[in-house]
Amino acid sequence: TRRVLFYGPPGCGKTMTAGAIAAELGLPLLYVRFDAIISSYLGETAENIRKVFDFVNGDSYVMLFDEFDAIARSRNDKYEHGEIKRVVNTFLQQIDNFKARSLVIAATNFEQSLDYAIWRRFDSTLRFDMPNNNERIELFNLKLRQFKGSDSIITEFLADMGNFSHSDVEKAALAVIKQCILDGRRMYTKKDVEQAVTQQKELVSLRKTQYQMED
Repeated sequence: TRRVLFYGPPGCGKTMTAGAIAAELGLPLLYVRFDAIISSYLGETAENIRKVFDFVNGDSYVMLFDEFDAIARSRNDKYEHGEIKRVVNTFLQQIDNFKARSLVIAATNFEQSLDYAIWRRFDSTLRFDMPNNNERIELFNLKLRQFKGSDSIITEFLADMGNFSHSDVEKAALAVIKQCILDGRRMYTKKDVEQAVTQQKELVSLRKTQYQMED
């Protein structure tokens, strides 16, 4: 396997997994920044993609195309201009001709927008799902392992965490830790957890509203 596609909701560990794979393989992680690749000038985005692959041909890397839908959107999308066809075609050509001893990972939160031909270019695809309740409890307690408190507290707030990704759970746990540090405590309380979960729930709700407006 030399080409892998990660897809699924945001905040579920796609980028982190790419970093972990690079560390396990002992290879540098080459993070492709699309704000540096995408250009408003005709043909320049495609040329920048070629430059990325030319650079990687000289060594071994784990190359991560994060937010992959930025350059791999469907060529049949009526809202996309002609430039996206050139960009997708260039990426398909580059990955077909790519022979370097590197691992190419692409990650996207919007797999439904990817061009059909893109899927066939990857040896493996892996979906990252939202955590279930047991995983939320395990992650929350893992982050708070250096602080004292009841492991069962978090279970009382699972109903409020129904839309929490792994990242949201982590942020709530970090909010608890920060409050304990500010108060000079080594023990967290039910109130700490309640405040952290409530605050993160509001952010999740706001984010969901923004996504719906964009759709």
